Amino acid sequence: MVILRILIFILIISQNSFAQKTLQIGKATNFKSLVFFEGDNIRFKRYDDDFFISSRISGFSEDKIKLNNIEIPLSSIEYIDIRHKSSNFFKKFGTYLSGASAGYFIIDFINLSVVQKASSAEVFDNKIILRCSIGIGLGLGLRQLKRKYFKRKKLSRVWIQESI
Repeated sequence: MVILRILIFILIISQNSFAQKTLQIGKATNFKSLVFFEGDNIRFKRYDDDFFISSRISGFSEDKIKLNNIEIPLSSIEYIDIRHKSSNFFKKFGTYLSGASAGYFIIDFINLSVVQKASSAEVFDNKIILRCSIGIGLGLGLRQLKRKYFKRKKLSRVWIQESI
């Protein structure tokens, strides 16, 4: 009896719900897509503009994005900035790698100079400085590897989807 009441309650609640429109971008050959909701900030560049436009999404119509009081057709958008929507694996890994390399150098420096009271020639070992420099440089280089823009090409799609 309790299960029947719960099912009736869920049925009544679901009748009053409505679908929310979202902006989805992705490749036609890939199942994953990035989703922008109403209220999200979006940064994009149109075909005829020289600069990127940044604004908050206030709604969607059939083939247009509503930004404040302006409607922009999806067909006029060339680039969409997806830095905040895409994965940041390389940025995190680069931060950890450069931090670990710098930390190893500092620990080794303190250990040799303070604890073991070694001479300055032994403290500044060229092999350790070279290895830590490579680690820091590689980590900073990996931080730069990230997808920045979604460009419309033949297999790229930008569409508005109603989701429940």
